[in-house]
Amino acid sequence: MIRPITKEDIPHLIAVLDSIELFPPDMLGEMSADYFQNPETEEIWFTAIEDDTPIGIGYCVPEKLTLGTYNLYAIGVKSEWQGKGIGQKMMAYLEDQLRQAEH
Repeated sequence: MIRPITKEDIPHLIAVLDSIELFPPDMLGEMSADYFQNPETEEIWFTAIEDDTPIGIGYCVPEKLTLGTYNLYAIGVKSEWQGKGIGQKMMAYLEDQLRQAEH
């Protein structure tokens, strides 16, 4: 399953980041603050779930001064789950989210 992140996911997402070195895990709180605090945010944070535990992380934001253009700044899957098609499913989820946002 792939879904938006929740505050409860943060410890697991830190473990994901520790395993893949996508960006420093201590940056996650600051990076995701607007997502959790601003109901009008356009940021997209999402995670892949296995056995009720987040094993992937994705982060996407709209490009400033454009309409319908987004930047995928981060996508990663915990090292022991890599090579199983989870990243591909995460990309499909994001593409669906962006298509729905257009309408």
